[in-house]
Amino acid sequence: MITERKNEMVKAMFLAAKDGKIEVTLEGGQVLKVESSEDVAFLNGLVDFTTANCSSSMDFASEYGFQTNNGAWEMLEAGLEAL
Repeated sequence: MITERKNEMVKAMFLAAKDGKIEVTLEGGQVLKVESSEDVAFLNGLVDFTTANCSSSMDFASEYGFQTNNGAWEMLEAGLEAL
C-alpha cells in the first residue's frame, strides 16, 4: 500500500491508457486505476511519476476510451499541475 512508505515516494514504473482511465503500475507490481485529474493530484507527492515509462496508448488515448488522443496526457498534466 502506498501510505506504508512515509519518507519515500513510491515509483511509478509504467503508465497506460485503458478504458478511459490511466493505469499506473507501481514498483512492486501494484496497479492503480486513475479516473480523473483529481486522482492524479491526490497521488502526487505519494507517487513519483517522473520514473514511469509510458505505453503508446497514452498517445492514442482515443483508442482506449478517452475522447481525444491527448485525453490521457491532459488528465495526467492537469492533476500534476493542480498543487
